Amino acid sequence: HTFGDWKELLGYLEDPNPFSCLLLTSSEVKRNDSSCKVISRHAPVIERRRPYGAGLARWVVNRFAFLGMEADEDIARTMIDIAGTGLMELTSEIEKVSLYAGDRKVIQQSDLKATVPGGVENIFSLLDSVGERDSSSSLHLLRVLTDSGIRPEFILHMIARHYRQLLRGKVMVSGGMTPQAAAKKLGIRFAGLQKKFTTQLGMVQMSELERGIRELSRCDLKLTTGSIPEDILLDSLLVQ
Repeated sequence: HTFGDWKELLGYLEDPNPFSCLLLTSSEVKRNDSSCKVISRHAPVIERRRPYGAGLARWVVNRFAFLGMEADEDIARTMIDIAGTGLMELTSEIEKVSLYAGDRKVIQQSDLKATVPGGVENIFSLLDSVGERDSSSSLHLLRVLTDSGIRPEFILHMIARHYRQLLRGKVMVSGGMTPQAAAKKLGIRFAGLQKKFTTQLGMVQMSELERGIRELSRCDLKLTTGSIPEDILLDSLLVQ
């Protein structure tokens, strides 16, 4: 803004219209900026920071609550994995899932099929197949997801997330924690999911996970550069 703009604004703030309400928003002005300090002498200044990490998961839970729905943080984290961290995108997907749930007030994992073509259950079935080294099932589920319009980048992201979670679990177990305790520590609370996770922990070595994460990184680079067709790249990744 020019000096003239600020002079006009400050002049208004000193003698505002008593029947109007002026709301100013900015993604650039910081609370300790001189302009913000000047405005704060005449009007309340509220700082709303963009949520990240656990704060973003709570934001998703609260957004569902605003719509009259109940969702736990496992659901919230899955929503973030699916839709990304953009608040506008998350808001849109939360509304779609809430509409899909209908009269039910508690959001379930199966409701997320509204935001994942082909159904979110196929995403997690794919991750289980990868973790259990079932190449045949992995390739079948991969084809179901890609035929439904799921982008390869999202599939890679989810597989990499699962590998990192397994690696963290292995580190915890090697430090003396039980597999069940490690699963809970990682936010896996449902008994059925804990059982699958602990089974996969026992089937894979830490070195294999580290190698898999490196291979996923290389696959992501090849996907970005387009040096290999997407279907061949993903197929070759899952049969290794």
